[in-house]
Amino acid sequence: MNKTLSNFLPYAMLFCLVVMWGTAFAALKISLETISPLKVMSFRLIIGSITILTFFLILNRKLPISLNFWLWSSLIGFLGFSLPFSIISWGAQFIPSSLVAILMGANPIITIVLSYFLLKDRLL
Repeated sequence: MNKTLSNFLPYAMLFCLVVMWGTAFAALKISLETISPLKVMSFRLIIGSITILTFFLILNRKLPISLNFWLWSSLIGFLGFSLPFSIISWGAQFIPSSLVAILMGANPIITIVLSYFLLKDRLL
């Protein structure tokens, strides 16, 4: 890869990510007009799972087989993805998609403030 292309590629990838993130909330709002929040969340998780599984296969990685791994992964998957995506999809029915995007974008700031007060962590 030449130097110009290698300098441009990270910016192009970041731009694509921004477009995907930016349109996700409008797409969520549109999809909620025809399907339930639970189905929206399910489709998001299925698409993500298929994507990750595809990368595992392309990179020739093996999936862990231990029961302990899958129990913890299931718990983390539920608390970290299924539950939040369900709540986001449910809440997006009642507020504009722009507000959903702003609230989601505020997550890192809210996390910093809560960790400061609840866990006595340093700010940044």
